Amino acid sequence: SQALRNNRRSWRMWQNYFAIGAELKEVTEATQALFIMLDIGARDVILESKSLSNFTDVAIAYIRGEIRSCDNPHAGDEAMVGGGGSNVLSSLAPKSLLDEVLKDDQMLVQHNATTDPTEESAAAGEDVEEAAIDLVAFGAEDIPDTFFPAKEEKRLAEVAKQNELAITRYSARVVEVFNKAMSLFVNNADLYDCAARIFAVVETNPQKAFQYREKEYRVTSQVDQWARNQTKFNRLVQALSSMSNDAIAFLEYASAAQQQQAATSTTDASTSSSSTATPVDLLKQMKDAYDAVKTTESHIDATLLASGDYMDAEDGYRKLEVLRKKLNTATRKANKPQ
Repeated sequence: SQALRNNRRSWRMWQNYFAIGAELKEVTEATQALFIMLDIGARDVILESKSLSNFTDVAIAYIRGEIRSCDNPHAGDEAMVGGGGSNVLSSLAPKSLLDEVLKDDQMLVQHNATTDPTEESAAAGEDVEEAAIDLVAFGAEDIPDTFFPAKEEKRLAEVAKQNELAITRYSARVVEVFNKAMSLFVNNADLYDCAARIFAVVETNPQKAFQYREKEYRVTSQVDQWARNQTKFNRLVQALSSMSNDAIAFLEYASAAQQQQAATSTTDASTSSSSTATPVDLLKQMKDAYDAVKTTESHIDATLLASGDYMDAEDGYRKLEVLRKKLNTATRKANKPQ
């Protein structure tokens, strides 16, 4: 951290801090460091694929509630409960940048801290607590909240609410950071891969993730000599494999939405009117999903044709053949929307 203190305007220093934060699962600090790094370095920044992938893994785990904002096993107890721990950003970042980075993130730093319930309690709950205090032995002043079920239940509900709010705010922040990165780097396949993974978790509809898969495919398919180079070919296969999964997920999502709408339309008018998507919207969504699968099929056909003379004996080539059959099955099951 001393190097960063001495070079706080260096995007390379922030890049190192970002990489370490992602490795240690310091999700909020890594996110803030990435934002500052992009703000300072802009297009001069070199996005390292490994660090970006590590960060994406950590961000997704946090959004899913699998880890806390600070999941470093070597951090102190204060950091582990979100109390701030060894957060050095406040003393290192340029103030003009940090003000923008941290203004919406105060909840993230503290969201895991134990939240005291409001002082207003039900009369019955207060009576139970007062009766319980009379039974406590002399000198036992620190009574755990678990001794009072009503108070503990309320505390846990408040903590859950704060956690949910923090994750919602963090999701918006990480989307903002990725949008900033993609505005600077339009030909980075690994960045689009990570963005697709993020949006697959943040967005309920898989369409956004698929759109970034299309961009990933575009970049990997424009690399020179990909049909003759095994490493480049395998990277393209990876992109098409992920694209196939997201296309099928999009199709399944659209099909389920149509089925739900059809089931809703058989109920009374008040229930059916509560749907936010019209049949026309759902039909367009279904067509878009169907086209996404067919587009992916077309990309795989073109890849197989172009690489057949050089890569037909490779595992990646056979994987593409399997993926094409999988996509074809998905479209036949869904039926072409009219």
